[in-house]
Amino acid sequence: MLQVWINFALCALIILWAGFNLSKYGDIIAEKTGISKLWMGATLLAIITSIPELAAGISAVTIIKLPDLAVADMIGSCLINLFAIAILDIIYNLKGHGPILKHASTGHILTGALSIMLLSITSAGIFFSLKLSPFSFLGIGIFTIILAFIYIFGAHLLFRFEHKDQDSFINKKVKKLEKKEYKSHTITSAFIKFVFYALVTAAAASWLPSIAEKIALIHQLSNTFVGSIFMAIVTSLPEFTVAISAIALGSIDMGIGNLLGSNVFNIAAIFIFDIFYRKGPILAAVSPANAFSATMASLITALAIYGLIYRSQKGIFKKISWDAAGILIIYLITIYILLQL
Repeated sequence: MLQVWINFALCALIILWAGFNLSKYGDIIAEKTGISKLWMGATLLAIITSIPELAAGISAVTIIKLPDLAVADMIGSCLINLFAIAILDIIYNLKGHGPILKHASTGHILTGALSIMLLSITSAGIFFSLKLSPFSFLGIGIFTIILAFIYIFGAHLLFRFEHKDQDSFINKKVKKLEKKEYKSHTITSAFIKFVFYALVTAAAASWLPSIAEKIALIHQLSNTFVGSIFMAIVTSLPEFTVAISAIALGSIDMGIGNLLGSNVFNIAAIFIFDIFYRKGPILAAVSPANAFSATMASLITALAIYGLIYRSQKGIFKKISWDAAGILIIYLITIYILLQL
């Protein structure tokens, strides 16, 4: 039993180390290519920091044949990323800056809305598969195909919004915060190091599902719970590290954009898992508890959107905003219910 947890901790440390460097060199590449921080956080950096989830999910469906672990990890990572927003809010409030979402661009509302749409489709796909024969095309579920199309459309829409709104007051303020931090690095060296850390991250993440399976067996826990909590925490370490670093540097939009953008990519990536899973539509092979997790993630995302729109000036005892408190409470309730299920 102890060896399993030692392996789990070792895997987490490798992903944390490699994921941090992966994000750093991804940021360098983005800067050298002139990509804006908001769009970078919501798309490019979101994909980069989601490599652990992607590698772990592919490993789960191809090596250990547990699609439930793959889907639970993706939805659980969404919950962890939203939980991270509440943690960042507490840190920001303790520094005397007030609610963190008050200082973020309203452009994140688009990312949040896209996340809710994808999570809702995932929930519908799981429930639909329980009642009726799942529709598929070449063995890939129709619902996951819809996820892929909506993700591509949403990324394009966000890119257009960024260019359309580039002269707004908020974006001008963001651009002032964007400094050239990596003058000493070349794009070639950054790309080589990026590929190296991507391979290390993928290798460690591919090891994670087998460890998670053993944890579930030893402690008699469901694959959904282990995937939603333990796997999700480890595979979300790069997102949390990037968010903390971005906030520390004053780039709030990159930090929030990375967390919300990672959620969008995580759900869309279920389509990739469906390609590798050759026993039929993947959403028909997972526990209904995943639909509950997706629904709760949608609810928490709605709270984050509320914070972006309402922009509350005060928090509770000046330590946490009302929307962040709601996120924490709903997250803890979700974990408790998943444990009972």
